[in-house]
Amino acid sequence: MVFKGYIYRGRKPVHWSPSSRTALAEAELEYPEGHVSKSMYAIFRLFSTPTKNGLLDEFLPKLSLAVWTTTPWTIPANAVVAVNAKPQYAIVEVQPVSPDVASSSEDKNRRFGSVLKEQEAQFFIVAVDLVPTLEAKWNVKLVKKTVLGSDLENCRYAHPINGQECPVVILIGGDYITTESGTRLVHTAPGHGQYDYLMGLKYDLPIISPVDDEGKFTEEAGIFKGFDVLGDGNAAVIDHLDERVSIVMVEPYNHKYPYDWRTKKPTIFRATAQWFALKGSERLLWMRSIKLHGLRSSWAAVLESRNGLRFPVDLYVEGKAPYSGVITHGFVLDEKGLKMSKSLGNVVDPRTVIEGGKNQEVSGCLP
Repeated sequence: MVFKGYIYRGRKPVHWSPSSRTALAEAELEYPEGHVSKSMYAIFRLFSTPTKNGLLDEFLPKLSLAVWTTTPWTIPANAVVAVNAKPQYAIVEVQPVSPDVASSSEDKNRRFGSVLKEQEAQFFIVAVDLVPTLEAKWNVKLVKKTVLGSDLENCRYAHPINGQECPVVILIGGDYITTESGTRLVHTAPGHGQYDYLMGLKYDLPIISPVDDEGKFTEEAGIFKGFDVLGDGNAAVIDHLDERVSIVMVEPYNHKYPYDWRTKKPTIFRATAQWFALKGSERLLWMRSIKLHGLRSSWAAVLESRNGLRFPVDLYVEGKAPYSGVITHGFVLDEKGLKMSKSLGNVVDPRTVIEGGKNQEVSGCLP
């Protein structure tokens, strides 16, 4: 299979636990209440706008894509910005925020970035539906023009860290871009998310993931090398972008976030090296596993020597697994709805369930 080119080495993002230094399956994740991320609104400045009839040319060079993310540490791995094709986007004029407004913010955890402290007005692209919300946040004054998401395709922007020219692309499906939060322009890093990875496959993007097993930036991340992505690395990226006048606002965001069920610490999405089989080679793979160069494999020998067992011919020909059923298990919950585990100390011994514990009620007459 390898010699014929059906098997190859590649990278794909997985749930990774820096605290236990291992990949985790979905069943090994918990989503506790109360997780707060440091969310960030930032701008990616446009180089060119190859739209029909020069729709956006009048706003250059002060026109930027406004993006929102709850994982600022993934910005070094950014490859594209994705938009929905059919919804409308607005070009809005944003006025500088006065020092008095910035200092009188009701939420001291929310802070304005250097972008809103610039003296000249600027133009951002955001979803039309979100203009009222962003007006209150950013001091948006006027919608100058509206365009479709498809009009933004192939616009080129400067990567906010390395300055590399990157494209705007149309999102696959679009289901995970909502109007409830953000700007509906999605910073996409194929090495740090499942949807991002699928976008990377569609547009042949590099799978960049400059993070090691401990959750620290590698040399590939440049000036951020050695920083912990869930700690000082996240803050370092925000500060660097703010120095480059690319931060609009930073504020806390309460949401569900995956934790390692053993260590009770946050996980990350990180691309790791894995083996892949080319599409269309599945049938050959099953055939090879049963018969190699005319010699029966141990699996085949066992099947033929045991009564009641047979080759799953009807299964592997159709590209399915060589079994008719799978036995699995779920988690047992305690009285508070939490998963029972030894680490939490909330496990009930099955013998106690059967025989009863020390707090048994005594029935009958006492002597």
